Amino acid sequence: MKSEHHAQARIIAPTVLGGIALVWLASGCGSSAADAGTVGDGSEGLQGGTGSAAQELRSASAGWRRHRGHHGGRHQGGGSNGGGPVVPLCDAGDQDQLFQLVDADLSRLDSDDLPFVRYLSLANRAGVLGCGAGLDGERAAIDKLINSVSIDARATPLVPVDANLTLYRLDLRDYAWDRPIVVGATRFTDAWEALIAGNPYALPYVGDDADDAVADTGTTVPVLFGSAFVAAAARAPLYYSLLDIPADADDFLSDELGIDVGSGESARAGFTAAAQGGDANFLAQRFDIQVRSGVAWQISEFGDLFDDPLGDADGEREIAFTLPNGLLGHILADADGRVKATSGVLVDGFESDSRARIATSFFRSRANGVELEDEVRAFAAANPGNFSAAELAAIRAAYPRQAALQQLLAADRSFPSSALERIGLDIASTPEPVSQSFADFDADVDLATAAGDLLISAEELRQDLDLLDPVFSVLGGGGKLDRDDFNALYANAACILTVVLDNQVDPAFCDAVAALP
Repeated sequence: MKSEHHAQARIIAPTVLGGIALVWLASGCGSSAADAGTVGDGSEGLQGGTGSAAQELRSASAGWRRHRGHHGGRHQGGGSNGGGPVVPLCDAGDQDQLFQLVDADLSRLDSDDLPFVRYLSLANRAGVLGCGAGLDGERAAIDKLINSVSIDARATPLVPVDANLTLYRLDLRDYAWDRPIVVGATRFTDAWEALIAGNPYALPYVGDDADDAVADTGTTVPVLFGSAFVAAAARAPLYYSLLDIPADADDFLSDELGIDVGSGESARAGFTAAAQGGDANFLAQRFDIQVRSGVAWQISEFGDLFDDPLGDADGEREIAFTLPNGLLGHILADADGRVKATSGVLVDGFESDSRARIATSFFRSRANGVELEDEVRAFAAANPGNFSAAELAAIRAAYPRQAALQQLLAADRSFPSSALERIGLDIASTPEPVSQSFADFDADVDLATAAGDLLISAEELRQDLDLLDPVFSVLGGGGKLDRDDFNALYANAACILTVVLDNQVDPAFCDAVAALP
């Protein structure tokens, strides 16, 4: 409830840097200190409005509003730009400029394609990253991720819309996103609807340009910020749903990849690595995918590895597998094959609790593909008395020499490396873009970041802080808000600050948000 949220809101003092955990992402393009924008992830967090005060402000501002009704169809001659090139955004602009870009681009497309067209914007991190090369990491993140949650056989880059490369078009069909998606117990008509559901930044807008975009595409939220896309799609359960990963990992391996875990492995490797509670032993098994080209590595905790290197692993497992387009997919499962979102074994120091999570942790740890070295073969050679002659021969057959193992891993790496090249990315580039963007967006929110997410300048936000929930006041003094607290307050703030625009958050939606307890 609102009062509870306000009581619990965590405000970070200006002198506190805080840690970074992987939960959200950032993106944008702009030359001023806070010209940026948002759209994004979660209706469950829409509490935290200013209630009747917000309603009174919107009522008092009614005279500023322009006519919001749909004006009789598609803009002719290129929408607001009169048929010329789409007006480039470098200073990010506001919601009006964003929807004008979208509207002008839609006017150039074939009408049969419009229902499948959606947009990702990098406007909301303008003040932090600037234009040009400053946005390259964010561009790479959305291109890599959308192909990493695709089950289409092609790796397809997003299509830039404006000259500054801040707005990108996607076609749902390019990523097999036009199919129904089930997340939990909820069925969605397509992947985009699953993406925007329950998203605190995916707000419905009304106004001439917004109405046209909604009518053309058939979705209430035709444009989403790249940060919100990565924040939602790089985490379970949506990540699993987008890749059609069932609840049982063994079913996926056998039914979708044609792999017989009991007899189909082509190589093994064993090693000791850091884990929750200290070092642990792991067994890595390589399988060739039988239904198409590609490989899968199953890496399982195996306490008895060095005593029984030919045995079956009995712990939690990570599965890294080649997608149809060549990029890597990731699964976490318990010993019984039940798919899970958070590891009880694997470590990710970027998480607040140091526990690896699907799939952000594995975008980072498997950025260059599966990389490992075997310790079992050398152990068996150094301790021949621990094994029979037959066991030693079997170990040598199952566990390749280091050179042969590295050749296998290099061949496996060629799948994601080639796929990334097809969309203009380099597998060796650092930092890994998806996990980095995710971590950046999860960082505590300062004035410039908040302004970007609200598509206004930092100075405008500073002047308007008294219109917003009192929790925002900490930003004026150089403090920060926890990202989760900001998410909960975002919808009401956007409702208040867009009333002066031609394209604003739908007042009916805003009234519903303000009425929440």
